[in-house]
Amino acid sequence: MLKVLVFEFFPYHAQNFPMYPQLLPELLGTDDVSFEFYAVPEQIPDLIFPQPEHLHRIYPSTAFESRLKRLRLNVPYLKGVVALQRRKYRPDCIVFNTLEPGATYRTFAGIKATKKIGILHNPDTARFAKDANTRYLCMNEYIYQNLRADGLLDGYLLSFFPPLDLGATPAHDGIVVGIPGGISFNRRDYHVALDAAAIWKASNKPVHVTFNVIGEVGRKDGRALQEQIRSRGLERYFIFHERLTDADFAVQVHACDYLLPLVGGQQERYLKVKNSATFSHSARYLKPMVLPVTAAREWDLSPECCITYENTADLAARLASLPQPDPDIQKNYAALIARKLADNRAVLRAAAF
Repeated sequence: MLKVLVFEFFPYHAQNFPMYPQLLPELLGTDDVSFEFYAVPEQIPDLIFPQPEHLHRIYPSTAFESRLKRLRLNVPYLKGVVALQRRKYRPDCIVFNTLEPGATYRTFAGIKATKKIGILHNPDTARFAKDANTRYLCMNEYIYQNLRADGLLDGYLLSFFPPLDLGATPAHDGIVVGIPGGISFNRRDYHVALDAAAIWKASNKPVHVTFNVIGEVGRKDGRALQEQIRSRGLERYFIFHERLTDADFAVQVHACDYLLPLVGGQQERYLKVKNSATFSHSARYLKPMVLPVTAAREWDLSPECCITYENTADLAARLASLPQPDPDIQKNYAALIARKLADNRAVLRAAAF
C-alpha cells in the first residue's frame, strides 16, 4: 500500500481534501493508497473530511502559529513537521494542498528523494523548479488549458466530491440562488445581485427569488455588504449567516437551486487562470450555475447545463421568470460533470510518476 501525506499550511482550501482519495490513485498508478491529512488549528474543528484519526494538527494552537511567524521561525518549524511525519510514516508521496512562494515553497523544495505534488492556486505567477519526482497541478481544467503551454503544469484536479451525502434538495418556496464563499468585494461582483434585487423591488411585482450569501457575515466584507443591502431596502431578497461550520456550509449549498459565482466583471482572473470555488461547490452537489455568457464560454459550459445572462437586467428577468428548477438543465449538468471527471482521470494517468 502506498502512503500519502497531504499538508495544508493555510487556513483555507482544506475543503478540497475529499478529492485526493478519488483522483490521486490515477497519478500514482494504483488504487491501493492510504492518506494522512494535516491542517492548521483554525480549520480542524469545522472539517467534515477526513475522519479524525487521519486528520492531524500542524500547530498546537493558533497562538503558537502566530508567535512562530512573528519570530520568523515558521520555515524551520514547517520543515521539522514534515521531517517528523516522514520518519513516522515513510510516505511514498507528499502533497502540499496549497503551494505558494515563501515558507511553503522553501519547505517543499527541501523535500528530497520522495515523490511530491504541489497544488498551485496561482499558477500564472509561479516560477518553481521541476524534477522527475515533482508534479505541479492546478485546480480546474480551464486553468490547465490556458496555462499548459508554459510547461510548468503537469495536470489539474477537480474538487468535485462532496464531503457529505445529503440526499434530495429540500423543498422550499421560490428559487434559492446561493453565493458561496468568504464575503469579499475583491473576489465577487456583489453589485450584480444587489442591482438585480433593486430591479425587482422597483417593479412592485412579487418575485420569489432569494440570494443565499453562504459565508460568515462577521468576517471580511460581510457587514459592509449587509449594510449596503439594508440601505437600499433589499433585505427581503437576501439571507446571511453568522456562523458556518464545514457541515453547515455543505447543507446550505445543497439547499440551493442554483449557484451564482459573480465573476466576470473586475474578477477576470477567475475566468482564465484562477479557480472559482463556486464551480467546485456547484459540481459537488450538482447545482447548476447562473453566470455571464462570457464566463460560460471561458469555462466550457453550454447553455443546456446552466443559466446565462448578458447583463444585470437580463439576470433579473431570467431569475424572476423561473417557477422552479429546470430538470433538463440539472440532468445535462450532471452529465457534463461526469465527462469532466473522466477527462481529469485521463490527464492524471498521462502525468503519472
